[in-house]
Amino acid sequence: MPKSPHEGHRERLRNRILREGIDHMEPHIVLEALLFYVFPRQDTNELAHELLNRFGSLSAILEAPYDVLKNVPGIGEKCAFFLKLLLEVFRKYTVEKTLEDSRHSLFTSDQLCSVIRPKFIGRDTEVVVLMLLDSQSRLLFCDVITEGSVSSAAVYVRKIVSLALQYNASFAVLSHNHPSGSLIPSSGDLTATRKVFRTLAEIDVTLIDHIVVTQNDCFSLAENGLLPDVFGEPDEDL
Repeated sequence: MPKSPHEGHRERLRNRILREGIDHMEPHIVLEALLFYVFPRQDTNELAHELLNRFGSLSAILEAPYDVLKNVPGIGEKCAFFLKLLLEVFRKYTVEKTLEDSRHSLFTSDQLCSVIRPKFIGRDTEVVVLMLLDSQSRLLFCDVITEGSVSSAAVYVRKIVSLALQYNASFAVLSHNHPSGSLIPSSGDLTATRKVFRTLAEIDVTLIDHIVVTQNDCFSLAENGLLPDVFGEPDEDL
């Protein structure tokens, strides 16, 4: 009996990926290989093409809401969970690697942003991230402290104070994302920044920046001269 043209295809593709990596592979081939582990006895090439035709790119597939993915014909709950898990694992990996590489002091807004940005990978709702530094500007803590708008400062300001005391921090950086893509801080963002700054000052912790993050960029309130009453140089006469 003649062999099926698909016989050995999966093993050949796995060996090719191990040999060459995926950097130069077409997205449908990468997705096809990923789907092997959800559909062990099914030809996943056609499904990979269907997903790419529907969403446009591999990144868009991974960022699609779970409820949208599971309702795509041929996907279902198990595959949707697997695809969402991939993005979560990628974010966790990126965050851990970034933190491992941030053992030295952080000074510039670019350095701060490089540590903060991975926390927002794949998020389609607003979250607030707090970074705490010691007196030598070395990283002590960086994580999501609440989900929702930064404008609702009263909800999480007590948590910020608690964490700053717990880690004996000297400096803090506040950050939140704008899933809409706009880098412009809202009036609520500015009001919340002032509130956090004043509250932290009461426990001798200095808020040194508030960074707005979008999918492609970061905006530093301190670097761009916003809120000079908060991020300006202190008056030496005071």
